[in-house]
Amino acid sequence: MGGRASGKIRRAGQAALTLLRGQEHTSLKEIACRAGVSEETAKRALDVLRDNGAPFEYVAAARGWCMTDPTFALPLFEPAVEDLRAAMTAAGLLEALGQADVATRAWALFDELDVELHGGRGRAISRDALRVTQSTGRVRDQRWVLTLLRAVRRGVVEIRYRSPWKEEASTHQFEPWQLWLHDGVLYVRGYSRTRKAPRTFRLAGIDGLAVLPGQVPTAPVPARGQIWGEGDPRLGVDEDRPDTAKIKFRGPMARWVGGVAWHPSQTDVWDENEGVLERHVPYRSCRELARRLASMADGLVSVEPPELRAEVLRILEEGIRRLAPQRVHGGRPELAPSRQATG
Repeated sequence: MGGRASGKIRRAGQAALTLLRGQEHTSLKEIACRAGVSEETAKRALDVLRDNGAPFEYVAAARGWCMTDPTFALPLFEPAVEDLRAAMTAAGLLEALGQADVATRAWALFDELDVELHGGRGRAISRDALRVTQSTGRVRDQRWVLTLLRAVRRGVVEIRYRSPWKEEASTHQFEPWQLWLHDGVLYVRGYSRTRKAPRTFRLAGIDGLAVLPGQVPTAPVPARGQIWGEGDPRLGVDEDRPDTAKIKFRGPMARWVGGVAWHPSQTDVWDENEGVLERHVPYRSCRELARRLASMADGLVSVEPPELRAEVLRILEEGIRRLAPQRVHGGRPELAPSRQATG
C-alpha cells in the first residue's frame, strides 16, 4: 500500500491513525487539519485505510470515527525499525520451517519496508546474512497448515487426532479459531462439534485432515485475548493443574535462564552472593513446565509448588529407572553408586 498512496493521502492516513489511537472519537475535520489537507483527501485516506483492514467505524452520535483495535498498524504506511526486524525474523523462521517460497515473499516485504523507512539509502542486505534454526514439530502433510489457516473462522474440517496423553485416536468435526507456533510446535485451537467444547490440537498429532464442503462455523468465537482460554499460554498450551511456579537456579544454568524470557509476567530476583536466580512465572500446564525443568535438573536448587516439584521428580525418577544401571537391594531396585565424587 505504501508505494501506491500519494503523499497527501499518506500524510492524511498517518494523521488519522495517530488521532484514532490517541482519542476516543476523531472527526474528518480534525484529520484534515492535522495533515494540512482537504476534508475530501482525508476521506479518501480513510477509505484507503479501511481497504487495507484498518479496524475503525463511524459513530453517528459522536460525528466521528473510533478505532476498535488501537494496536493495529500498517507497516508500509507508517514503517518503523521494529517492522524491519519483524519481517527479517519472519523470513528466517519461514526458511527454517521449510517454507522457502513464503520466505522469499517475507524478504521482499523487508526490502519494501527498508525503502519506505530509509529511502533506499545504504547497502542491500544479503539473503544469507541471517540464519535461523528452529526445532519444529512434525506435520504429516505441510499443506494442512495452509488448509487450517484458510479455514480459521470461515470453515469446518474433520480431524483425526492422536493425543500424546492418550492411547487411542479420536475424530472431531472442528471449527478452527487460530493457529499458534509455540516453542517450535504448531497448535490449532477451535471448537469441536464432536465434544461440544473448545479443543487444542498439536498439528504433529493430526493423522488426517479434510475440509467439510458446505459447512460453516456456528460456535461463537471468543474475544481475541480469550481464544486459548484464561491466561497467556506461553508456558502450557494445554491446561493441566495451572499455578505460579517459584524456581531457583544456580551456576551456569542460572545465568543461561536469566537471559531468556519465558513469560511476560515473570519476575526474576538474583542473589548475587549465592549466585542463585529465583524466577516466579505463571504456567498453565504442570506437565509441560515440569518437562522443561527436568531438562535443567543440573541447575535446579528448588521447585515450588509441591505438585510441580513432584511432577519434575516423577519424570527424573522414571528416566533414571529406565536408563541407569540398577541392582536389587532389599527387594527394591537401587541405583548403582556413581563413579564421580559428590560434594
